[in-house]
This record gives sequence, C-alpha cells and structure tokens, in this order.
Amino acid sequence: MKKTRCSAPTYTREYTDWSSVPAVMSVEDLCCLMHITEQTAFKMLSEKKIPAEKVGREWRIDKEAVRSYLNGGVRNDGVSVLPYVQMIAEKFEQYFGGKETATGGRPA
Repeated sequence: MKKTRCSAPTYTREYTDWSSVPAVMSVEDLCCLMHITEQTAFKMLSEKKIPAEKVGREWRIDKEAVRSYLNGGVRNDGVSVLPYVQMIAEKFEQYFGGKETATGGRPA
C-alpha cells in the first residue's frame, strides 16, 4: 500500500494577537493558532498534552491551557509550574524510595 503525503493544511482564520483568540477554542481554532494539522491536534488532545474537554463529538480547549502549553508550563501570571512538578516527583521518590511496589506503585 502506497502512502501519500497530505497537502499542507489551509487555515481559515488568522489570529493577529492573543486577544482575538476565543476563550474556548475548537480543534479548528487550535489548528489555525498553532499552524498544525487536525491529525496533530487530535493526537495532542488525546495524549493530554493540552488539557481539553470533549463535549459530545466536539473538543473544547481553554485558551489559557494553550497559553500554558506554548509557554512551556508557565502559568498566566508568569509563575513556572515546573518547581511544583519537581516537588511532587521528589515526594513520590521519598515515599516509594524509587522502587516499584507489588500493588502497581501504591503502598500495600
């Protein structure tokens, strides 16, 4: 079976600044904003790289969740979330001692 390349996506919207982006976006909005294909957008959403909710058959994506993703894990107020993630990882390491338990990571 021969694979063919898809043509470049066509974007129906062009966002000139952050204030023109809707507060709750659709997959099409996300694709236009990030210049990605729908396939890439659906993959990102299903892998939970960007938090989103599925309403019926449609995805709804929060504008601030996309901003956080684009800023590499920095909240809207400029505070990085990475130290919190690191702290949780350290607590996990202290609690479990870096060893996997027989209960799948939970204490017996």
